[in-house]
Amino acid sequence: PSYARNRLRLRVVPELEAVAPDPQGGAYRLSRSLAQDRDYLDRAAEAFLSERLRQGALPVEALRREHSAIRRRALAALSPVSLDAAHLESMEALALEGKSGSSCSLPGGMRACVQTGWLWVLPDLRGPVLREPVPLREGSFAICDGLLTVCVRKLENLGSDRKVHNLSTPRYIIVNENSDIMLGKGFWRCRQEGDALTVRGVHRRLRRLLREAGVPPVLRDALPLLCDRDGILWVPFVGARDGYDAAAANRTDGSGACYRVELLLHSGADPQQKGQR
Repeated sequence: PSYARNRLRLRVVPELEAVAPDPQGGAYRLSRSLAQDRDYLDRAAEAFLSERLRQGALPVEALRREHSAIRRRALAALSPVSLDAAHLESMEALALEGKSGSSCSLPGGMRACVQTGWLWVLPDLRGPVLREPVPLREGSFAICDGLLTVCVRKLENLGSDRKVHNLSTPRYIIVNENSDIMLGKGFWRCRQEGDALTVRGVHRRLRRLLREAGVPPVLRDALPLLCDRDGILWVPFVGARDGYDAAAANRTDGSGACYRVELLLHSGADPQQKGQR
């Protein structure tokens, strides 16, 4: 490196000085200007993510409207591992095309995919899913080689959970009037052919509900379903069966048992990879 710097100083700089005044000062001013531009674009991308990121996904239509410099920064931030120019170009092409069901491979066993207007970055969900029912109890368990974790935690009161309760997310609150399913009656199982859920008085196929909710195909078969003796009770990202809806959380007076059920999706990538590429 020192030899190269000497060659530049002795051969290149004199030639630059012969054709342009103060090349060193010009290079410094250009570098400072580029750093300012980069800082502005980074902040714009952070603002975009803060406003648009939902459940780990970005809306395709919003990505299309952004300048490529901001769009690429947002896409890079969506991935748990660093991306090279080729992978960013592939992700950007997915966003611009916006075709539901399209996807591309990323480093670290990740995959970018578009589903129902949203762009996701998901791990390759390898390993076994639920081969047999698992009783619903307080605590946690993992499937797909630890890439999906189900957590059940007792709450002293609803607190902020009452305000953020939303059945289209991977979180569900079991309030006191529904807490009997914690007494050995509830269980987890994987999706089966012909599964259906009664939502707003209509008995609908789960396959269609998952598609309409924008759940990517790579995630659908791995999702654990919360069930009781009457069938499916709650599906992450889709919602709960009629009678176990968000309104129940608003009717509780804070007495009795409350449980928070949450599905955690892990990247499966080495966190250090983000800085090593």
